[in-house]
Amino acid sequence: LLGGEAKGSLLALLIEKGWADGLVAGAGDAEDDYSIFEVRVACTPAGMEKWSQVVSHVFTAIRAIKKGLNNGTEAARVGRMIQHVDELNFDYKEEEEASGYTSDLAGNLHQYEASDALRGPAVTSGFNATRLAGLLARMTPQRLLLLRADFARNLTKVQKEKWYGTEYAELALPAGSLEEWSYPGVPSDGGLSLPEANAFLPSDFKLLAQPKRAAASAAAGAAEPPQLLFNRSSGTLWHRTETSFGLPMATMQLSWAVPRVGRSARGAVLAQMLELCVREQLRAISYDAGVAGSAVALGSSTSGFELSAYGYSQRLETLLDTMLDNVRRPRLARASTDRHTATHACNTATHIHLPWHLSQVVNLEQGYKGTKRFQEQKTRLLRALADAAKQAPNAYAAQLSQHLTRRTHWLPEQLLAALKPLKMADLANFGKAITTDDRTSVEGLVLGNLDAARAEKMLSAASAKLVAQPLHFAERPRQGVVDLQQQALVLPVVHPNKDEPNSAVQLAVQFGRLGPKQAATAELLSDMLGQPFFNELRTHQQLGYIVG
Repeated sequence: LLGGEAKGSLLALLIEKGWADGLVAGAGDAEDDYSIFEVRVACTPAGMEKWSQVVSHVFTAIRAIKKGLNNGTEAARVGRMIQHVDELNFDYKEEEEASGYTSDLAGNLHQYEASDALRGPAVTSGFNATRLAGLLARMTPQRLLLLRADFARNLTKVQKEKWYGTEYAELALPAGSLEEWSYPGVPSDGGLSLPEANAFLPSDFKLLAQPKRAAASAAAGAAEPPQLLFNRSSGTLWHRTETSFGLPMATMQLSWAVPRVGRSARGAVLAQMLELCVREQLRAISYDAGVAGSAVALGSSTSGFELSAYGYSQRLETLLDTMLDNVRRPRLARASTDRHTATHACNTATHIHLPWHLSQVVNLEQGYKGTKRFQEQKTRLLRALADAAKQAPNAYAAQLSQHLTRRTHWLPEQLLAALKPLKMADLANFGKAITTDDRTSVEGLVLGNLDAARAEKMLSAASAKLVAQPLHFAERPRQGVVDLQQQALVLPVVHPNKDEPNSAVQLAVQFGRLGPKQAATAELLSDMLGQPFFNELRTHQQLGYIVG
């Protein structure tokens, strides 16, 4: 309840304020006679400056949970939801390694009756709101041990921990902190609440009949390949009903072809920025989906974007629609009740509290909140690209090989140069172009406990939300590989990090265009050669640490 990420959670509030990127809550040190409950907040630089207010919000959240549990109806609803999640995870858990599972069961017998050894540790048998409230009552500022891990800020009386030499200092709490945290000068609950109903929790677990395999596939012991349902300029759909594992689940993999992304390093880095913004916006949704045994994913590629949704088949369409709505209408700005933010924004935009569509975000270029959120994402990507120059030589060599042999591939330094001058208006214009102006297409694969009709409905929904104008087949982005023409080429490269003491060799042998049987043979050959290759170069000759 305290470590959740859904709407109304402590983390959602701290992210909204720009003070945190992550939060974990749960039992830390625990013995028979005592335990410590830990809340770890990954603060942003702004959050570290406001660390006292972050602590205040932690205790506000504790009080909000206590308040919610005092409502018997709400407490019962949350208890049922928690038990529902536990039962899902238990009923459809993946198989575990036998020896480890047996050892765990033996340990369970020390704490549970034999009849509960399997289910007992996994499923909440009862939700005792009174007991929870008693635990929360112990979580007061007066019982707090506060550890702040931060860059040194002119600390005095620095001490060294004797085992690892870690430097630290004991600081006195600012005057009035305990009173502030006990009775914070913020709204009574700060918008914090118990988790709402989870729209992704399933209730229908019926399995479709597994289609009979074709005679050739059955004789070979192979799975039936997906069937092409349709191939149009706006979209292509592959489908296979698969229930042989007894799971009422399905997945949809979606490739959104956007030519603008692969034309330049600028297009590639704009796609990465849009990905970061949408993934942050999906955070609360992803958390709810994960609790319900589902998952969503979004990533940029050289040809556009890759989207996926996985989970119980009953809720997969809801999950996909929710993700597509966020991709279609990312919020680069956030509504705020902060007085300074609201006042400043009102001077530059008139609809600061409305949900922002991509076509509207450009109006917020000078808005305080929109610019701040954009800059945070940009800084994150700048750091990641800058760090790429420090990667190990073997990783750098593999990346450079990809760059030299692929038609579309950008090096970190190219992306870094394209990212530095970008402004929020550039991202807004990019988003508007790919969703309302450009010709694009989607290609989808639906696999699992869904029939062809539902698969077609999902692809049609994706096409309607993502494709403004259909992309002709000849215009669809395709990756190209250079033809080495059977030449032996050697390229010496200096690692960009002058302090890197190690070196690497990357050898690429080009087979040319292979058919399915030849490709399978090449994969088998790779597996056969891998172990003796490692054993000779790494173990016997000791020529390198990383051999593959």
